[in-house]
Amino acid sequence: LSQRVTMLLPPKHSGPRARVRHERLFTSTALRCWSLLTVAAGCWSLTHRATTFVWLTSSRSCYPSASCTCPSQLPSAMFNCCCTEDDTEGAELIAVDVHDSLEEAPPVYEPESQKEEAKPELVKEEPKEEPKTNEPAPQVSAGPHTFEISVVKDGPLGIMLDIKVAGVNVVRVSAGCVQTYNAKADPDKCLEKFDYIVDINGKTSCKSMLGEVTECKGTVTLKVVRPVPWTVKLVKNGKPFGAGLSFEKDSVSIEVTEIRDGTLKEFNASASPDLQIKPFDSIIKVNGIGDSPNQMIEALKTLPELELTVIRLPGA
Repeated sequence: LSQRVTMLLPPKHSGPRARVRHERLFTSTALRCWSLLTVAAGCWSLTHRATTFVWLTSSRSCYPSASCTCPSQLPSAMFNCCCTEDDTEGAELIAVDVHDSLEEAPPVYEPESQKEEAKPELVKEEPKEEPKTNEPAPQVSAGPHTFEISVVKDGPLGIMLDIKVAGVNVVRVSAGCVQTYNAKADPDKCLEKFDYIVDINGKTSCKSMLGEVTECKGTVTLKVVRPVPWTVKLVKNGKPFGAGLSFEKDSVSIEVTEIRDGTLKEFNASASPDLQIKPFDSIIKVNGIGDSPNQMIEALKTLPELELTVIRLPGA
């Protein structure tokens, strides 16, 4: 090195004396550099030993927690050694490099007192859902109630009637002679909505009964049949309701005119005769919807499960 430096010096500094002087200078400089490297290596060795000593002689274990930064919880390239509360004063956090070839972090130490024995899981078997079927409702024991009423016609009767194939059905009772009669009569002999009128002053056909109501004067005798409603539940299962239906603008019920292929026909096949829905029966409610035939028709078309309340005029 001194020879190369001497070759680079100007001619006046390249004599024998200058060469000796430069060799001594470079030699002393090299010795100083070697001394500094030796001191640095000694310091690094002492620090490494101190770090190892602190780690191996620690008298407390660091248990995993949300705020702990122990080596077992930091699988990254750097981790910190944490101390317990008693050792925090004057303690230092020592950063240690982890070799890049480390694939998995060391397992987290868990004391025996904190380990929980694995408990076998109880598998609860849920009952399998069976396809719903159309189950007929319990049979109705009570029969229809038949009675007669006599009303003095000194003004409008105050009743609205719905002419059906089965007979004349009462839509509502408003102010008039019949309402006056109801106010004084027994509850089981009052004319009400959904009652069927089968005879007016001896007239039994729908046309003759309507003529008698409008033309007669004095006392009007009505023979009334109060049907007993029953309820059935149907599950359509993607099939149509399957019935011909009829109603008027002011109707409060829907009359069944025919039975077609579909849900209703399947229900009738398994139901008892007195619970089957037959032609000339009237549906008065669909899933709690009543007094509105349009809404009931919409429910019959769209709802997958139906609860129908039905009435029937005996002998119709």
